[in-house]
Amino acid sequence: MEEVDLARPQQETRNVDSKGASVYAPKVSVVTPSYNHARFLKDRIETIQAQTFTDFEWIIVDDGSSDGSREILQNLAASDGRVRFYVNQQNLGMPATVNRAIGDSCGKYVYRAESDDVCDPRLLERFVAVLDNHPGVGLVHCRGRHIDEANRVWGGRRQSTVDRVESGKEVFTRIVLRNDIMGCNMMFTRAAHDAVGGFAVPPFQTVCDHDFVLRLCLKYDVAYVGEALGFHRVHRNNLSGKFQRTLDVGFFMQERYEVMSRAFKAARGRWGPNPQLETAAFSRLTRTAGADAFLAALRSNNPCVAGELRKRFQEFDPAVASSLYWFTSCTRRLCWRFLYLQLYRRAALALR
Repeated sequence: MEEVDLARPQQETRNVDSKGASVYAPKVSVVTPSYNHARFLKDRIETIQAQTFTDFEWIIVDDGSSDGSREILQNLAASDGRVRFYVNQQNLGMPATVNRAIGDSCGKYVYRAESDDVCDPRLLERFVAVLDNHPGVGLVHCRGRHIDEANRVWGGRRQSTVDRVESGKEVFTRIVLRNDIMGCNMMFTRAAHDAVGGFAVPPFQTVCDHDFVLRLCLKYDVAYVGEALGFHRVHRNNLSGKFQRTLDVGFFMQERYEVMSRAFKAARGRWGPNPQLETAAFSRLTRTAGADAFLAALRSNNPCVAGELRKRFQEFDPAVASSLYWFTSCTRRLCWRFLYLQLYRRAALALR
């Protein structure tokens, strides 16, 4: 790991057309998939329009919203020449919508700005400086925090405040054990995006961010900015919460296991086998996300679903067969949710 000074001036981008002529193109493409987030769009729009780095285009794709989002975004596109607005004729889901937005963009760097999140006005400037200064870096991310529906900032993952550049192998090893890269807090190069096969690849629907970062780590270094510049909004319609509430937790977990399996298969070809890391990664996934899914089924009064989930988890983590192991895992998750999501969150908001 290399600690670095990540500051550098902005630079203009120029593309070449089919006749070889130099054509101006924005350096950054901000891409936003939007679906029924009308109540959050004002905040999202303000934080993008307030960016200190101004050489960007903004590609927004509405995925069939029914809450007035389309009208808000149409007005935005009419008033801001940097905005290009598209509408999916039917709801395609987040992965396909993001892929469409990226496909219609032309910037050298891509920042995915979810329609319900917000960011610091300096985010684009800081991220662009990093990528300009480190050509071997395919992705830059920053320390992230949470924001609630009333725009109150709280919590976030425990992360360093020191800027650094890490090898892909270092980042891969860390995030299979503890995924600390928030999807709303990262910018990647178009070259890296294309080299790893794109952002969202079939059949994944719920874990595209994680899958994309793992694939990118196999080819590129990753940079980190220690300042909190991105804020992920926590609310009832977040994608992961939606799957838990509909009890489609089996599908949700199956995708997580499949992403991990594919990632380790590719990593063995890149860096050689690491059975200890694989065992630890699958075990942690089961003890955290798996336990959360199991408890969600129990809270919804569906013990049969919970039982089936536990059986499926054993395929990836045989230790689940032990009742003591599973009881301990679930107890720890209950305690974490109470201490962090209830006590810590309330204290953090009260002390703002």
